[in-house]
Amino acid sequence: MTFVDQPHGEISSLGIRLDEAGKSLGYAIDFHEFTPDMSQLYDHVDLWICDCLRKTPHPTHAHFDQAVAWAEQLRPKHTVLTHMNHMVDYDVDFDLMGSRFTCETPDGEIRIESPLPGVFNVMNVLGAVAAVRALGVEEVSLEGFGRVPGRFEPVDEGQDFGVLVDYAHTPDSLENVLRAAREVTRGRLHAVF
Repeated sequence: MTFVDQPHGEISSLGIRLDEAGKSLGYAIDFHEFTPDMSQLYDHVDLWICDCLRKTPHPTHAHFDQAVAWAEQLRPKHTVLTHMNHMVDYDVDFDLMGSRFTCETPDGEIRIESPLPGVFNVMNVLGAVAAVRALGVEEVSLEGFGRVPGRFEPVDEGQDFGVLVDYAHTPDSLENVLRAAREVTRGRLHAVF
């Protein structure tokens, strides 16, 4: 694995390139500028997974026109645009315990059930599905896949209300978590810091 720092507003994120068994994967999310170091790392990968938050510019994430231009520059064999937000259309059924949705692929539809609630988790799952499908994996399943502690994690102690724990640490991530919590909440939503 090879890594690169990526500009993400006032902080940086980590980009990854993985070369294994003659295949290469570039994973570039949470960035808004494309640096020469990033260009060098991701050049001619087999699969490039790229941040594409929305159609219009954003201060900390790539938008559609940027992502397409960078993909044309890099010339990967496959590009997956991921990390898209609520401004991009979706049809998902989810609650505190997970999400259910259909992923359309060139080979047909895949019905997916994930233990991860929230649209942003659906986006991450779709990016992972696209990556493994582009690398030739035909059977995709999240069976046995667990939750990440502290990442939109439901807490069930028998109470008659929902509780979620999340480690949101930037204004953007807090906004996403609150939006996702609102989507699975009936009535009042309380945030405790």
